[in-house]
Amino acid sequence: MQPITPELIEKYLAGKCNTDEEATVLTWFNAPENEPDAYDQLSPEAKQALQDRLILGIREKIRLSEPPVKKFNYYWAGAIAASILIFITIGLLWYKQPAANKSTVSNDNVRIVNTGQKIKKVTLPDGSTAWLSPGTMVAYDRTFNREFRTVSLTGESFFDVKKDHAHPFIVRTAHMSTKVWGTSFSVKDNEHALRAEVAVVTGKVSVAIADRNKDVADVMLHPQQKAVWQVTAKKTDKLEVSLVEKHSVLKIWGKTSLSFNDVSLREAVRVLQQQFDVIIMLPDGDHDLAEAKLQADFSNQSLPEIMEVLEKLLNVSYVTDGKKFVLQRAITTN
Repeated sequence: MQPITPELIEKYLAGKCNTDEEATVLTWFNAPENEPDAYDQLSPEAKQALQDRLILGIREKIRLSEPPVKKFNYYWAGAIAASILIFITIGLLWYKQPAANKSTVSNDNVRIVNTGQKIKKVTLPDGSTAWLSPGTMVAYDRTFNREFRTVSLTGESFFDVKKDHAHPFIVRTAHMSTKVWGTSFSVKDNEHALRAEVAVVTGKVSVAIADRNKDVADVMLHPQQKAVWQVTAKKTDKLEVSLVEKHSVLKIWGKTSLSFNDVSLREAVRVLQQQFDVIIMLPDGDHDLAEAKLQADFSNQSLPEIMEVLEKLLNVSYVTDGKKFVLQRAITTN
């Protein structure tokens, strides 16, 4: 078994370890006194990310006794100027893999990485907001907002985009380039996957295949449409348009309004599961937390925004893989 190093731990957090490397990290974590230096050299963010990753791995092995109740009156609200939901799994873009859970600034570019296991909120130079899912990197160069607002993305992110017709907002991924025309949409793209996908919730986007010959026409997508490019079909470069599936992870980004008046967290979680059609888990055996009373009004907010408020009101934290949210008591430091 290879020795543990900070670099190996960060590789694990980035999801790039092979089976043997992952076993090394897990074995070390169960007996950290064997190699304390590696842990001590990690940043506080990386230490927390490591703990969250392992907790999430354990939680994901637990199945709920019954699935969440079907959603009731779920709706999308169009209050924000332009929202774009970007789903790209591991993809090679402008930059190499990140080395730390913080912003990195060079002479030419800025990159922001989320190596934790909760959604990270980032404000871009134009005032647009990016919500980075675990393992996600967003990058932009110093010319951002001069002529175009171009970002490079690998991972998964939701963007609230400020309207600015003079400076188009463009998202570049491993296989596609997506231009925003005042909308909310998702993108799924993986350098090693068999296909790439863009799906629209509201408004419209234009999608082009990246770095291909100019004979391949762009497509314009409207609400509830998606475009799929079969990455392996090199000889038939075309985007096929179809309808978005009924059940989609896009739902957590839908805006909703809810009011909780002295209800238990357990009951609030049940309502949120119904509204957003996701799994939300509470700590096993923590009766006090499950019965904690909640009084809050959520107006035109997405699930990640609601989770941020719950963290502050109840002193909890969460980890997520995008489909499942695991609540836990916040770790306090002396």
